[in-house]
Amino acid sequence: EPTGALDFNTSKEILNLISDLNQKYGSTVIMVTHNDAIKLMADRVIRLRDGMIRKNYINETKVTADELDW
Repeated sequence: EPTGALDFNTSKEILNLISDLNQKYGSTVIMVTHNDAIKLMADRVIRLRDGMIRKNYINETKVTADELDW
C-alpha cells in the first residue's frame, strides 16, 4: 500500500512516480491498496475478498494520478 500513510499531495506524487516508471521501463506494477480511487489508474483491476478473486476486469477509462480525488 504505497500511499497508505501519506497525505493527499504526497500520495499523488508517489503515484505519478510509479506511473512514470511503468511507462518508461514497460514494467509491470502490482499495487495492493485499500484506496478505491487508485484503481482508476490501473490497466487491470483484480478485487479480492476472503482470499478469492471477486472481480477481474480491464479498466477502459484510465485516468492519471493528477485526476484522482479521494
